[in-house]
Amino acid sequence: MKIKIEEPEGISFKEYGEDLVDLADITKNATGDPKALAATKSAVEGHQLALQFWQCDRVDGYEALYQCRDKVLKRVFVKYPDIAAQANAAVAGEKVSYISAGLEKDSVLQAIWQKAIADTDVAVQIVNPPPLQKK
Repeated sequence: MKIKIEEPEGISFKEYGEDLVDLADITKNATGDPKALAATKSAVEGHQLALQFWQCDRVDGYEALYQCRDKVLKRVFVKYPDIAAQANAAVAGEKVSYISAGLEKDSVLQAIWQKAIADTDVAVQIVNPPPLQKK
């Protein structure tokens, strides 16, 4: 699943969620190359985290928003330690009750999507390797 940010109106939250549900169901029962499956499942997990982070926008109130985002960020940081390091560096020295309050939402989503896309690329290369060059 590649994110199509080129669209003028951006990504459709509803469509993204629906596609992700379908993709999660497919990967749950998929068989094949173990490395490709692991990369695909990792990509789906990354997209699920991005969707959950994005869904926090739908809660009422700033307190609930940042609680929701921080809850998702804890799981993002476990999956992607380098995102944790970047986030902690971004808020270093700031006095914030919630780490997400010091972060740009779109930057967090982009970071998660970049990781998910990298996993997708790994899966694609395993399933469809580039042709060998003749000597």
